[in-house]
Amino acid sequence: MEGCAKPDHEPEWRRIWDRSFAGKELSQAETARFQEISIPGYERIGAPRVSFDSAADVWIKARKAGTPADIAATLKKSMATMCCAS
Repeated sequence: MEGCAKPDHEPEWRRIWDRSFAGKELSQAETARFQEISIPGYERIGAPRVSFDSAADVWIKARKAGTPADIAATLKKSMATMCCAS
């Protein structure tokens, strides 16, 4: 579960979020509803996405990531350095 609530859906989004993090199993309908009322983090901040945005494609190609496995490894390494700096 990631992202944030779409406008006017915050209380419902939070209830589903809280249930999930309380260890309660969500039904398929609840999971689908959560996706409907969520804004993905990449969309919220306008981040370019590989295979969707040319800027991201140029970035990943510059790192010589040609296969899906290479791309995944490159993205994982990049995210680790951005998110885990202390």
